[in-house]
Amino acid sequence: MDESARRAEPPLHEVVLSILRTRPGHPHLAREVHTEVADKHGRSTSVQVVRNSLESLVKKGMAEKGNKQNSVMYTAPARAAPSNRCPNRPPAR
Repeated sequence: MDESARRAEPPLHEVVLSILRTRPGHPHLAREVHTEVADKHGRSTSVQVVRNSLESLVKKGMAEKGNKQNSVMYTAPARAAPSNRCPNRPPAR
């Protein structure tokens, strides 16, 4: 793959987030996300790299993490209802 084609690809975290958002509220294993990244997006990477991207999304609040039957699951949060308050201003009391 040449350099211009590589630059045209979205970053891995965007691909991972788009996979989670295809089914919001549905938990995914890192292994499942890895398989979809490889199969549908043609990206060759390890499960650990995908897991690191998922953990990064969790830290940024863009994904949720939970445990189910001793497995770590990642979920795209359901979209929150729009707020009328200014994002940089604390809520009025």
